[in-house]
Amino acid sequence: MPETIQQKVIIIGATSGIGRELATIYAKKGYFVGITGRRNELLLSLQKKFPKNIVTECFDVTGKENIPHLQTLIQKLDGLDIIIYNSGYGDVSNELDWDIEKRTTDVNVNGL
Repeated sequence: MPETIQQKVIIIGATSGIGRELATIYAKKGYFVGITGRRNELLLSLQKKFPKNIVTECFDVTGKENIPHLQTLIQKLDGLDIIIYNSGYGDVSNELDWDIEKRTTDVNVNGL
């Protein structure tokens, strides 16, 4: 019988919501999961639930040093099969406030 190869997935933006749920689903299915986000305590709480399946790398997608963080995470996983960009931000901007619009664009369009 051939050896089963563990699939490796990175989820960028896994501290809450859809990203966190995807990380949970993949970990339960036996994937090796790399998760990222700004809030390290939330990343670590998920890693604690799946210590054999989840590794973390804490960073903000709007930061300037994201490629080295991503490379480190790929090294922790010893490769990569799937990457999911799940980071997202949204705030109501009825008056089209530039600060809100810029933050949304920085995360949702220019992030990573």
